[in-house]
Amino acid sequence: MSPVHLHPDALQEAQTTVEWYEDKREGLGIEFLAELRRSVEAISANPRVAPLWPGAQAKAAGIHRFHMERFPFVLPYVVVGEQVTLLAIAHERRRPMYWQRRALAASHH
Repeated sequence: MSPVHLHPDALQEAQTTVEWYEDKREGLGIEFLAELRRSVEAISANPRVAPLWPGAQAKAAGIHRFHMERFPFVLPYVVVGEQVTLLAIAHERRRPMYWQRRALAASHH
């Protein structure tokens, strides 16, 4: 098991997304949070579980992408040594790669 650290912006995105789903339907935000936890646990158990993000720049940075099963979100993350940094809670169809600059900061920790 590798510890998974959430980038501060990813933590904010998680909170915002939980609130958005909870506003849509009571309990849906909690369901999103439960799936997010399961996803993070899967990444922690095997950091190489997800493929590298396509594209030369993302591959060079070692960014992996984990697709959530039930919700249309992808979790980009990097592995540095034994530490995993979750870069974003990114909607699959919005603002592609907006979080990529976070990978630079994560690789310097």
